[in-house]
Amino acid sequence: MAYFALKASETKVFESDRSSEDRLGSLMFIRSILSWSRRWRQRAQDRRYLSELDDHVLSDIGLTRWDVTRETARPFWQPLNLRS
Repeated sequence: MAYFALKASETKVFESDRSSEDRLGSLMFIRSILSWSRRWRQRAQDRRYLSELDDHVLSDIGLTRWDVTRETARPFWQPLNLRS
């Protein structure tokens, strides 16, 4: 009888460790999704801000209206690429 009780407690310890690993993995997955979401939102905001700049400011930073038009047409999940 003591053998079964010992086995049950060992299994229970193993299961609790496993569930904490699962929770940690889930939290890391959620953090990853939130990080991607923030990055994509920031890219969209940067492109919107870039499109609002006037031609004089764009020439000061070395860009043309065509560069901005091409960049703002790209999807939000692609990184900014202003030097190509």
